[in-house]
Amino acid sequence: MTSEQSDQLELAVIVPLHNETESINYFYNRLRSTLEGIKDLTKWEVIFVNDGSTDNSLEKLKELRENDKRVNIISLARSFGYQNALQAGLISVAANFYSIVDVDCEDPPELLEEFYHSIKHEKIEIAYGIRSNREEPSWVIFFRKIFYLINRIIADNEIVMWMAEFSMFTHNVKLATLSPNNTFLFLRNEMAYVGLKRKGFDYFRAKRKFGKT
Repeated sequence: MTSEQSDQLELAVIVPLHNETESINYFYNRLRSTLEGIKDLTKWEVIFVNDGSTDNSLEKLKELRENDKRVNIISLARSFGYQNALQAGLISVAANFYSIVDVDCEDPPELLEEFYHSIKHEKIEIAYGIRSNREEPSWVIFFRKIFYLINRIIADNEIVMWMAEFSMFTHNVKLATLSPNNTFLFLRNEMAYVGLKRKGFDYFRAKRKFGKT
């Protein structure tokens, strides 16, 4: 292995957040344990994108950075919204693979191990979580199904049912999703649009332990 190859970042985990002081350490511990447990994952970083938080989230992130140089921080001047925070994270780093996971742990960071092995060994370009199971009132589930079905009917391109931003994907996917330079980025829709090989993973979406959704 050359020096250039050994220095290549293999996985960049993009974590957008807004006012998540209580969730940060809990999430980080679960994520770090997962990534360190993936045997053939050589070099990874976590990029927290602070989307204009008004609590102590930024201070918590700086504490993590002091203790783990694999933690990097992007702090936006104000809240630009979830999709823009994702975009800021993605354009800030070059890696072989990228992952998106939220800090509230409603989507389990442990599933990243399955995502990684799928992309690494099955030649999948996009591995994503299927959010079909969650603890919610029946009326919320009903109207969410209606929302997805209507969008699927009227959309200009394919809508992948129950797909969310919780995912891992290749550098090719990153380039393809960001290259249109859409004014209003909707990343999961762009992932479906590019048409590259993907695989969904069913999981149970948990309730957040801290803070508000």
